[in-house]
Amino acid sequence: MNYRLELNKDKSIGNVLFIVEGNKTEMDMIGHIFGTLLNYECEKLDRKGKYYRYQNKTNPYSRVFVINTEKTNISNIRDGQEYLDKIYEEFINEYHFPVDRSAIYYIFDRDSRSNREADVIKELLGELANARDNEESYVQGLLLLSYPAIKTFILSNFKEVQQLK
Repeated sequence: MNYRLELNKDKSIGNVLFIVEGNKTEMDMIGHIFGTLLNYECEKLDRKGKYYRYQNKTNPYSRVFVINTEKTNISNIRDGQEYLDKIYEEFINEYHFPVDRSAIYYIFDRDSRSNREADVIKELLGELANARDNEESYVQGLLLLSYPAIKTFILSNFKEVQQLK
């Protein structure tokens, strides 16, 4: 079976917020995919306050923002709500990014050494089931567990590139 993948760079996706655990790899990869490859307007703000923007003038209706949680543990989605509320307020006031009208995705690794709290993961998977509206939860968003970890994916692709040279 052959699969064909086509990129539609003219497709508007609206406002999308990615909340990741990592401070560099995940943020850079999402920024590269959405800002460079897909040519959407993409902004990054890390937990240290460093801001970066991929400028896009062709599709102002597709805006992606990437941030990370205050701490790298998955339980920080629930326990770090005060930090996220502060960031959301900053988004609305300083960056004019409408968090309340955005699709929100949480991307966390399911590494063997981290994020092993099965009860927390099960609870969050039940609560974070819709990127735009979670009627049963006080937290908006969809939780995506990346397994294998994003770093593993990047390294495996890097190795293939090296072998081709």
